[in-house]
Amino acid sequence: MVQNDLQAFAYGRERTYSSPDRDLYLDIGFFISVFSTAELAITCLLATLTQSKDLEAFDLLCSGMDVRTKIKRIRDAAKKKRGIGKNLHKRFLFFEKNAISLRNTISHNSFAICEDEGERRYFMFSISNMPWRELNMGIPSTSKEPQSITALEIYACAIWVNTFRKDLLSVMDDATLDVALEVRNPVSRLPQEDQDRSLRTSARTKHHKPVKKPQP
Repeated sequence: MVQNDLQAFAYGRERTYSSPDRDLYLDIGFFISVFSTAELAITCLLATLTQSKDLEAFDLLCSGMDVRTKIKRIRDAAKKKRGIGKNLHKRFLFFEKNAISLRNTISHNSFAICEDEGERRYFMFSISNMPWRELNMGIPSTSKEPQSITALEIYACAIWVNTFRKDLLSVMDDATLDVALEVRNPVSRLPQEDQDRSLRTSARTKHHKPVKKPQP
């Protein structure tokens, strides 16, 4: 690669990341980046739990393994000890349902920015559900509506995955002991936990609400 090529790539990179599609690249890139670090934490947990000493051999076995399979292997290996605590169990389920599903959607679909007014939103589509109407093209009779997701939804999922990664790192010590794998002080929050916390706060507020004195 000659110097002129490098200069052309540098110029092209600046143009690409200053284009109207910049937010799309930023949002998806950030999510994929934090997802990769979380998957690495899952891989490290599996290696620690199985007492793997030869990490090159372990990497050879796990290379290309789907992250769902890694989680299943963690569950299977944990059964030989004391199992998995409810906090970690719930977070694995949430990770599988939301983060892995979004990662797979990103990997197997095309994206385009919705040009309508309001919150930044992206189309997610394959050949069977392209945004024909928005492209001003004829809509095939069998076509389905494209999916869409907001930029904040992608970002929120990325932030949750990043906090879950921190929870996974806190479990490493348990993996070396004859105890259940558990997140004892979770950094990541689940929707139900936030709802329960809100209800408890509301109950305390109602409990301490001063009673109006009757007017004479």
